[in-house]
Amino acid sequence: MDPPSTKKSTGKKVAPSPYAVKGKQTTKAAANPLIEKTPKNFGVGQDVQPKRDVSRFVKWPQYVKLQRQKKIIYQRLKVPPALNQFTHVLDKNTATQVFKLMHKYRPESKSEKRERLRAAALAKSEKKEVAKTDKPVVIKYGINHITALVEAKKAQLVVIADDVDPIELVLWLPALCRKMGVPYCISNAKMAKRAAIAAKEIAARHCRIEMSVIGSDYNIMITTTTNTTNNIYLKGQQQEHHPYRPLPSVLTDFFAFKLCDLIPTRPLPAGSKRTAPELVYFILKITSQARISCHIAVVALIYIERCKAALPKNAIGDQGIFTAVDTIHRIFVASLLVASKYLHGTCWGSSQNVVTEEQKSTEDTPVWLNNARMANICSRFYTLQEINQLELSFLNLIKYDCFVNPIEVQEYLVLHRQDLLL
Repeated sequence: MDPPSTKKSTGKKVAPSPYAVKGKQTTKAAANPLIEKTPKNFGVGQDVQPKRDVSRFVKWPQYVKLQRQKKIIYQRLKVPPALNQFTHVLDKNTATQVFKLMHKYRPESKSEKRERLRAAALAKSEKKEVAKTDKPVVIKYGINHITALVEAKKAQLVVIADDVDPIELVLWLPALCRKMGVPYCISNAKMAKRAAIAAKEIAARHCRIEMSVIGSDYNIMITTTTNTTNNIYLKGQQQEHHPYRPLPSVLTDFFAFKLCDLIPTRPLPAGSKRTAPELVYFILKITSQARISCHIAVVALIYIERCKAALPKNAIGDQGIFTAVDTIHRIFVASLLVASKYLHGTCWGSSQNVVTEEQKSTEDTPVWLNNARMANICSRFYTLQEINQLELSFLNLIKYDCFVNPIEVQEYLVLHRQDLLL
């Protein structure tokens, strides 16, 4: 027997609806027995597919696929500087100025040549005297012809298209122009086609000997154009063509190993507030900010070997300017400073790292060190007076034996070729 319900009745009842709700009456149409139902199957190889937007299934031409794939590769891979320079084209105003100059001295067309030869033949048949004229100055094109003109330093302005395919045909031409001191520029090929320059590898040549024949307006135009292109490519991109490459990690690690093997350091006393920076980090920081080249680093390593031979066996570095806390850091700074000064004053060192006045203004160009610049780089650690004392103490240690010839450098590299992975 079920227990009685514990719910209390509220006493309210729902009123019945006044009209009875009848179900909807649906009339089902009778199926025609003569028509058989055949549902469509849109599976693979079955019924014809319905019409839809198939623009993504378009079979694009080969050149469209190639240019899209090329763009993706450029976005995903590191582009070398020699190839990346073709992305820096002339702006619209400068390109218009160049194309106006080229259009004025464009080569004659086939119809113009035909008319000229026909007129000359007609004059010859009528036995008329034909005045001899000088060879006209026109644009020269063709990669072999332009190369010969640049090597002979007869080219006054070279214009290169940015979409030459394959790019290897003109990849070396900007470097040749910079080597020979010939002004050049890189132009957008689409602009050139609009300017009616009908050549894939666009190249313009104006002979210096024939400048006086043309007139002063030509001199003004070509001077203005070459000055503009020189500021953009020869001078403006000096930093890109002469970048500073940091020292390889193998060389910096070998530097740290030689410095640690040079002299032991005493442990810091308890409660000492003075600390030395981590050696490898210190080497990377100083060499990158000072833009130290591999030649300076190798000569500094040779000086460190001489310093090790001059030190006594039980030397710890607690006397003089070299303190026990950062002895090897100070020796490293002094060796770099002396090596840079020595190479700057020698012929073979200067030939390895020639720096012009224009290159000194760029941040990525290797330059020579002096005491003030080294003190500015090491301002967090040493003052200018300490740098001067470091240099003097280091020279006293090696007994002013700063001479290093190239043969000694080669012998040092051969001796440590396994450590340097040569």
